[in-house]
Amino acid sequence: MARAMRLVIDSVAKSFGSTRVLDDISLDVPDGSRTAIVGASGSGKSTLLRLIAGFEEPDHGRISLGDRVLAGAGGRSMPAHRRGIGYVAQDGALFPHLTVEGNIAFGLRGARDRAARVREAMSLAALDPALAGRFPHQLSGGQQQRVALARALAPRPAVILLDEPFSALDTGLREQTRRAVIEALERSATTAVLVTHDQDEALTFGHGIGIMVDGRLAQSGVPSEVYDSPATPEIAAFLGAAVLLPATLGSGCAECVLGRIPIRHDRSGAGAAGTEVAGTEVAGTVAADSVASLAMVRPAQFELRTDASAPNATVTGIRRIGPITEVHLRLGDTEASTIELRLPHHEVIGLDPGVRVEVRVDGGVVLYPSR
Repeated sequence: MARAMRLVIDSVAKSFGSTRVLDDISLDVPDGSRTAIVGASGSGKSTLLRLIAGFEEPDHGRISLGDRVLAGAGGRSMPAHRRGIGYVAQDGALFPHLTVEGNIAFGLRGARDRAARVREAMSLAALDPALAGRFPHQLSGGQQQRVALARALAPRPAVILLDEPFSALDTGLREQTRRAVIEALERSATTAVLVTHDQDEALTFGHGIGIMVDGRLAQSGVPSEVYDSPATPEIAAFLGAAVLLPATLGSGCAECVLGRIPIRHDRSGAGAAGTEVAGTEVAGTVAADSVASLAMVRPAQFELRTDASAPNATVTGIRRIGPITEVHLRLGDTEASTIELRLPHHEVIGLDPGVRVEVRVDGGVVLYPSR
């Protein structure tokens, strides 16, 4: 396979008419890494992919691959077919009149080792050689997407772009196909960029993640770190279930309806510059207890205790969903704060509405400014 190359997007912007679609996007995708770009519909993520591929041109900014400038060099732009970039579309875009072998070999015209490259690409994509003579309509959805990936890998590109390639598949097949694609990319060591609206997909795809919001790259970094310390409450909620509790900051802890909880990350601007709070570095000056903030907790951090001597929540509803029980809780003595937990059924046997319980938080909170 081709040597992977570093992809750098520097201050790229794009408008269509009077509509600003991308606003000053900068992103660095290291050699051989996998980066997912995730955002709601209309956030600009697919446009960014099209700019990298060469299907659209940026209004300003620069896109480079290794030591080659793809776009932005004095208004010049390298044609899409010369960029050394593979592209996998949402529906695979296979040619219906060509066999699997014919589809994969389509971009290898003139190559002396076409047959060997087809075999190599099929192996990388974990495609059974027996499928080589079949036509797309004779394949499952997952097989079609793997053929599309093999076709993109066959020319040995420096970068593979994947534009929501799993969105048309059902849940089980999507997971299976995603694993196969990730394994193929690891075997080929090809730099890859995935665009998706699926948060779980983005968080598990690879080494980097970028969150697109209204044409801006709102946050980027290592998936586990972005999930653990989202830049805003909105990003926190977008990436997964998040509970926001009114809180005040004092003595390195958040004071909220659940009591005093250590602060894992302080994004409120009220912490102390260079001060370590619950093992993380925070910025600002330690604030008085009167400073209003929001404490973010993931539902998985909650621990429910039914035998506690200091109850701080009341069960308001119970709903059985197979082996899981959904428990609705009112925190404190008002209706202002409610949470919903999903727990294994055996952990909540005998729990009924009206029962007082204790809720504890494991791992600390992320603190944001009050809205």
